[in-house]
Amino acid sequence: MNISLRNFGLCFGIAFLLASCGDENIVGFDELQPNQDGVETLELVLPLQTKVSRYDTLRTQGVGYYLTGKLSDPVFGTVTANTFTEVRPVDINPDIGDTAFYNSLQLQLSVDNIYGGELVVGNTQTINIHQASEVFEFTKVKPIGTQLEFYSFDNIPYEAEPIGQLQIPLRDSDTDGGTFLVDLDDALGEQLFEDLRSGTIDQFDSLTVQANFNRYFKGLALIGGEDNDLVFRINSNAKLILEYNLDADSTQQIEFFLNQSTASVSNQVFGFSEILTDRTGTETAFIDESANIFELQDNKTYVQAGAGVAPVIDLRPVIDLMDTSSNFLVNKVVLELEVADYDPGFAPPATLFFDRVNEDGFVVRASNGASIGLLNDGSVQAPSGSTQRVFAVFDSEENDYSINLTNYARVMALTAEEDRVSTFQLAPVNLTSSLNRAVFPAGNIRVRVIYSTFAR
Repeated sequence: MNISLRNFGLCFGIAFLLASCGDENIVGFDELQPNQDGVETLELVLPLQTKVSRYDTLRTQGVGYYLTGKLSDPVFGTVTANTFTEVRPVDINPDIGDTAFYNSLQLQLSVDNIYGGELVVGNTQTINIHQASEVFEFTKVKPIGTQLEFYSFDNIPYEAEPIGQLQIPLRDSDTDGGTFLVDLDDALGEQLFEDLRSGTIDQFDSLTVQANFNRYFKGLALIGGEDNDLVFRINSNAKLILEYNLDADSTQQIEFFLNQSTASVSNQVFGFSEILTDRTGTETAFIDESANIFELQDNKTYVQAGAGVAPVIDLRPVIDLMDTSSNFLVNKVVLELEVADYDPGFAPPATLFFDRVNEDGFVVRASNGASIGLLNDGSVQAPSGSTQRVFAVFDSEENDYSINLTNYARVMALTAEEDRVSTFQLAPVNLTSSLNRAVFPAGNIRVRVIYSTFAR
């Protein structure tokens, strides 16, 4: 570590000490102040080198939401999303009784977000409900001793004829969708009812075992209509409702949830979203399958949740500044990302976080598989305990993200050169459960430094 870096570390420590004392002293202030007593506070803007990256795999299983529909984005192209899910009976061993009779089978869907162009009042969007034609666990080969996982490129075969259809009429009040009930095929409902009453399939396999039920019912596929221009995010509290009558005056329900079970592996159910992108003819067409990291085109970088596109930034200018700071004091370091104007329905992600990436654009991970990122104490490691990630929150009024990197600057100032980390991917928190996106002109990604100099 050179002398100037040591001086910076010492000055940084003095700044924090003075700032915490509450004295009306310019040293340690994080905003520009009038010059006084030989101390001048200045502002420096550092442009950053940026690239754009693409996640090669996105696990969409068990994330709490499903995406279904289709949209056309003028920047990112066409995005098609489909949902595939097994179902889990709340009561897998219901006591139906011999005199009960079938009433209805419905699917309840709760839509809590809508992605795509501006909502057109009176327009109708379609979600077709199909029954899966293959058991989920038989569609993939999993390594011995590992859990089965599904990704955005996966899908499950399903029956060609839908068992139900949801028509969603758009209204002025539609901001986050709503809750909908879809009538499903009565022949399927009656058969399910009778088999649940008997409790077995093939006369010997008990339906009270989740794995047997999965093999019996297989699952559901939620497929958007061909003419759709919106994608819906479906909350995982979606469920099947089988209603039957105990007698002419009283009814009962059996519920089947579409969310992933947290029970033992033997009771595991799976649900995930397939997310397909076609960027042909758009400005982002250069983001293809050939690599994981790309040089900028038209001097722009991008973030797109769901499709796994994210900016890569190099904070090396911050480190270089620290190495030359023997005669000035750094008070505050802020990363700013200004978003280009966007149309309604194509909103930026609410929050971004920092993942460390290598030179090939792959996220660096700890031995337990957790991604290594920038934490709130300025360190770069996997989160643990109270030390959590640094988040950048979108400010809709300022149309930008602003992240305080002062702790990061302090840590890097005291870190040996071979251990310093400067390259990060800015990924949306809802990476696999939304389609929020943003465009950043390269000049709109910068670091703003507030520092003080001293008269000699």
